Order: sequence, then structure tokens, then C-alpha cells
Amino acid sequence: EEEAMIKYILPLADLGIILESFGSRSYLLRAVPAGIRAEPQDFFYSLLEHLEKSKGKTDGFDVKKEFLIHSSCKMAIKANTKLTLQEMEQLLYDLSTTENFLTCPHGRPIIYKITYSEILKAFKRI
Repeated sequence: EEEAMIKYILPLADLGIILESFGSRSYLLRAVPAGIRAEPQDFFYSLLEHLEKSKGKTDGFDVKKEFLIHSSCKMAIKANTKLTLQEMEQLLYDLSTTENFLTCPHGRPIIYKITYSEILKAFKRI
């Protein structure tokens, strides 16, 4: 973990993740970006793991891009989360203002269109 942490310490500092040496082979996680809902140390360790796994999988590995992908997944609204009508409306509005609103950062669909005809077929009405 120390090797990975040292490798990413400068790019992560640019993203608001501040680490300081805290003695021999010890480090202090001083700051994480605002909005991270997970425990800071849990988020940091999962981010390091994500960076190490992603390193060989993508062309032009980019720490900032992988940070954003990882953060968006960690902060995503999960299945069975209860939302108010206002939260749902805000979520749809926010989604509509994004550049790539049809898929998540991993390419999985967010929106799936079902036609009226498909619904009728599913219920054997046509």
C-alpha cells in the first residue's frame, strides 16, 4: 500500500486528498474532497485499490478520470434508497444537465426506453 500511495501522492494532492508523512512508514490522511460520504480512510483505501486495478486496463491511464469514476460510484444513490419527490426531481434535473446522461462511467445504461407497444406486448394485449 505504501508503494501505491507514494506513486499517487502528488496527483491525489491535486484532487484534494492530502497525505502527510507521520513517522516511519506511517502517513496521516489530512484531507479528502468535500462531499465524500464514506469514512475518509475507507474511501482512500478503496480509491488506491481502484487506481491499482485500473492502471493496466485503460489506455492513457489518468488518475483524475479514475478518481472521478470511483467517486461517482461510491457516492451514487444505491438501489432501495428512499428519496423524496423533491430529491427525485432534482436527480432527474441534474442528470439532464450532464453531457453523457445515458450511461454511468462504466458504460452501464441509466435510462432505458420502453415503448407503449412493448408494454402492450409484455401484457399480451397485442
